[in-house]
Amino acid sequence: MISIRWVRIFLLFAVLAAGLSGSARAQSEIDTMVLVPQAPDSFYVERRGSDLVIGWYPPPDSTGKMIGSKDYTNWYGEHTSGDRVAISFTGSYSACWIDRQVLIEKFDRDSYEIGVSPSIALRVSSVDMFDRTYEKIINVGTDDYTPGDPIPLNLVQIGLPPGEEPGVLELGFNIHFSAGLIDTSQYGGPAAFLLDVQDFEGFHVWRGAGEERHKIYESVSGEQVLCKEVDISKYPSEQQVIVEISKEDYFKVSNIDAIEDVPVKWKWLWEYFNDNIEPAWPRQDDQGRWYYEWIDRNAYPGETYHYNVTTFDRGYFKGFNIYNKMDNFVCDEALSRSCEESGFVQCDSMVISFEMMVDAGADINSVYVVPNPYRTGTSAETTPYYHNYADRTIKFFNMPREAQIKIYTVSGDLVWEGSHYDADGSNGSMSWDVKNKNGLDVGSGVYVFRVETQNGDDVYGRIVVIR
Repeated sequence: MISIRWVRIFLLFAVLAAGLSGSARAQSEIDTMVLVPQAPDSFYVERRGSDLVIGWYPPPDSTGKMIGSKDYTNWYGEHTSGDRVAISFTGSYSACWIDRQVLIEKFDRDSYEIGVSPSIALRVSSVDMFDRTYEKIINVGTDDYTPGDPIPLNLVQIGLPPGEEPGVLELGFNIHFSAGLIDTSQYGGPAAFLLDVQDFEGFHVWRGAGEERHKIYESVSGEQVLCKEVDISKYPSEQQVIVEISKEDYFKVSNIDAIEDVPVKWKWLWEYFNDNIEPAWPRQDDQGRWYYEWIDRNAYPGETYHYNVTTFDRGYFKGFNIYNKMDNFVCDEALSRSCEESGFVQCDSMVISFEMMVDAGADINSVYVVPNPYRTGTSAETTPYYHNYADRTIKFFNMPREAQIKIYTVSGDLVWEGSHYDADGSNGSMSWDVKNKNGLDVGSGVYVFRVETQNGDDVYGRIVVIR
C-alpha cells in the first residue's frame, strides 16, 4: 500500500499511476466520486528550439465512476411504506469540464409506484453558470418503462430565441429505476432529488531544480548506516507549481468570442484553450487523443529541472466547493523511511528530469560562458548575480557542432583542453569542471579560452575564477 503523507485523495494523474492502474480511490466520505488511475504512458518533456515543453495526455473525462453526491431527501419523504425505488447509474459523467448539478423531479405531488403506475412523468434538468438550461422529459411508468432499464441522460437546451438551434448536453451516463414507491406525501411540492456530477478541475505543472541530496540512514547493530541518498528537488514539498490550468476557470470565459472582451486575468487561459491563437490546447494527435502542453519559458541552459504533472480538484458536495484545491501525489513524501521498507513509490522515480540545452551555434563568435565569474565559497544571498551550476562546472554555450576548446593562463600555459562533437546540432554546450589537466582544482585568477573549429576558425574569451 502506498503511503502518502499529504492528505490527497483526489484523481491520480496518468503518468504518476505506475503500478496502480488496477485500483480505484474515492475522494472522501462526503464527496463520493470514485476515480480510476489510467496507465502511465502520457507524460513527456522535450526541447523545441529555445522552448522547454512539458506535455501530457490526461485521464479521460469519463473517469467519475460514481456520479457524485446525491440528495434524495425530497424524493421519498420522511415516512414511507412499502419498498422504495432503488436508483443506480451506469457510465460516467463526461459532458464537459465542470462540476454541475442535475435535478430530477416528478411533475406532481401524488405518490406513485414504479412497475405499477402506468404513467410517471419526470423532468431531468441542469442549469450552468451562464443560465443555460438543458432538459429532458422521461416517463418511468409501465406504459413506457421496464424497471431496471437504463435511460441515457442526454438533455436538450431550452428557452432559446425562435430559430436558434438548441444545444445537446450528453451527460455520459444512464440512470436506472427499480420497481418501488415514490412517496411525496410529506411535502407540499413534487418529489425531486439532486445529483452533483463531477470531473476533476484541472492540472498543476510542478518544477524542482538542482541536485540537493537527502541522506537516508538505517540502524545496523545499533549504528546508523547510510543506505541511500535521494534528490529532494524531486519531492512535491520541494517543488513549485509553475502553472495552474483550470478547466473550470476556462469554462467561465468560454462563451466569449473575441479576446479583447475577455477579462485581463483570464486572457492567457482563453488563449490557451482557443484554436485561433497559438499556443492552443488541448490538441489532438493523429490517433484522435487529446493532449496538453505547457512551455516553461524560465528554463535556462545548463540547468537540470525536475517536472511533475498532477490533476487537482476542490471537492463538490450539494453544489458547494467545500475544500481547498488539492492535488494527489502517488510518490511517498516521507524522506526518513527505512531502506528496508517496501510498498511505496519513491518520488525520484516519478518525475522527469531534463537538462536544458541550446542548439549548436552557426557563428563561432556567439560562444559564451556561464558562470563568469565562477565563484566558490559564497552564495546567492551574499553575492549579487551569483550563479553556479549544481555540478560545479563552467559551461560553454553556442558551441559549433565540432570544435576544440583550450584553456590557458594569461601567461600562455595550457591548463585544460577538450573536444566537442554533436552530429545533429541539438547540443551546443560543453562543460569544464574547473580543474587542470591533472584533475586538480584551478586557483583564483583570469584564464583565457580558445574555441577552434575544424576549418580553422577560432574565437578567444576570458574566464574569471574566484575561490
